[in-house]
Amino acid sequence: MVNIGMGQAGESLARLFDKFIQLSLPRIQIVEPPSVADAMLSMLGHGTPVTAVRQAFSSRIRGEALVFYTDATCAGLADLVGYPGASTDELLLDVTNVLVGACISGIAAQFALALAFSPPSLLGRSEGTALVLAGAVMPWCRALLAEVNFRVEGRTFECHMLMFWPDDAMDILAKAIDDLLATVAE
Repeated sequence: MVNIGMGQAGESLARLFDKFIQLSLPRIQIVEPPSVADAMLSMLGHGTPVTAVRQAFSSRIRGEALVFYTDATCAGLADLVGYPGASTDELLLDVTNVLVGACISGIAAQFALALAFSPPSLLGRSEGTALVLAGAVMPWCRALLAEVNFRVEGRTFECHMLMFWPDDAMDILAKAIDDLLATVAE
């Protein structure tokens, strides 16, 4: 299911940049609030400063996505989209909106779930990965965490998207998967 969503996000990004997009295999794990920073560090790597953008989504399922961009990606983004001189922050918000909207909508569509999205917002700029979540409050006991990487072939663009589905959303997704599998088995 994440493969379908990330494929749609990759296709949307390819249309935006008019370039081939390389996708990673998705990584999925269950996390609890105290282990989120460690899970992020293991997925994103250590030491590289990143700019993070957050976008929440809600409906019968709720959650949020964090998209992490390297400093090299931020520096070359205006050139990549063909808007020299454009605000990097604005471009990051736009690209995040495209990625998150396509990926999460692609996942939700498999279960006929309609979603609403909050506007994306900058969470941190050129910071270490651990600092991005400093002071963040996570009002859930556990969450499904999925990570996908996007790279533009032959360019410096790369980003990591982390999607969180907390407690009740995980239960709804699990039921939807069970229902889907039951119809396939019939």
